[in-house]
Amino acid sequence: GQTDRAIPMLEHALNGIASLLGDAHPTTRKIAFSNAKILFQVSEIEKGVAILEVSLAAQRTNAKEVDLELADSLYQAAVLLISAKQFEKAEKCLRESLTVRDVGSSTSLDYLLCRSLLGTTLLGQNKFEESEALLLNVYKNLQEIDFTEGNRKQEVLVSCLRGLVDFYTRSNDFESVRLWQPKLDAALSPTKE
Repeated sequence: GQTDRAIPMLEHALNGIASLLGDAHPTTRKIAFSNAKILFQVSEIEKGVAILEVSLAAQRTNAKEVDLELADSLYQAAVLLISAKQFEKAEKCLRESLTVRDVGSSTSLDYLLCRSLLGTTLLGQNKFEESEALLLNVYKNLQEIDFTEGNRKQEVLVSCLRGLVDFYTRSNDFESVRLWQPKLDAALSPTKE
């Protein structure tokens, strides 16, 4: 139906922008990521993955050693890949993003959010031990570091706690679920001062 007509139009629009601005241009990347998201939503997984790979390859070609824009793109690609249950590809994007971010600052909220998402991605691949260790480490870092960005810290905390609750639920460790669920509930509805 309409999806069959829409997909070629999306591809045509992306190809037009890419030929005009180049694959590495931020506008081309934004359209590529939007197209991939739509393709994943209509179960055109291979096409969506291919679009992300072309966009990221072009960005890597022009990247500097510490390129936080590339790290952000890799993170965004991972989020899209996770939505399509492409956990292994998401893991690769997140590990690359962390490598780039680690050169910059391993205690930034973006770095911790990326690590939290990696923990969740590993859980999606049944890599339980690595997932738990990573999520617990992110939680520990969040408790030890004083961040001025309260809302961002809350976002990372919720991501981390959701991963831990999901991990312990899937492992049938209900004692740990009882420990972590209240922390997640509190993070989801912080008290207003």
